[in-house]
Amino acid sequence: TYWVATDGNDSNNGTSSNTPFATPHKAVTAALAPGDTIYIRGGTYSFNSRIIPGSSKVGAAGNPIKFWAYPGELPVFDFDTMPESSDKGLDIRRNYWHVKGIEVKNAPDSGIFVGGLGVIIEGCVVHDCDNDGLVIGSSSSRGTNALILNCDSYRNYQVGSGGNNGDGFAAKVGNGSGNVFKNCRAWDNADD
Repeated sequence: TYWVATDGNDSNNGTSSNTPFATPHKAVTAALAPGDTIYIRGGTYSFNSRIIPGSSKVGAAGNPIKFWAYPGELPVFDFDTMPESSDKGLDIRRNYWHVKGIEVKNAPDSGIFVGGLGVIIEGCVVHDCDNDGLVIGSSSSRGTNALILNCDSYRNYQVGSGGNNGDGFAAKVGNGSGNVFKNCRAWDNADD
């Protein structure tokens, strides 16, 4: 188990609640293996770069890597200071990850990107991003057998397109088979 907290330090080992990392960026580069858990404590985290696990950081079917809000707490990932780019905020382009209970806002592109196989996004909120809220797949990364469960997505709007882009949930280019949206809500998005 790894820990992230607003009062942490990326020089810590991150392996206990007393020695947490300061950023999820550090946690997703740790020596992760199937079944590992990253707990993110509540509070607002301000980022100027996307969060993306390293290419070798993959879970297994029935034993995902868990990237979870600590129970009863709300971590908020604010990408407002991220330079304008096509980067997503939280970029889960790996197999068998389970993201739970995170709020993502103000990404300069989409808030959460899902690629790979068997990703679960549960109980997350995405809003005020400069494109889509949550996206499954792209022309370079296929999203297959993803489960998007109990998520909200609102006020996503791509300024440069005059409102022609900004889906709450987008499953289009690179959308593989077996993807499911269950009990999700979208409102006040610019497109669809």
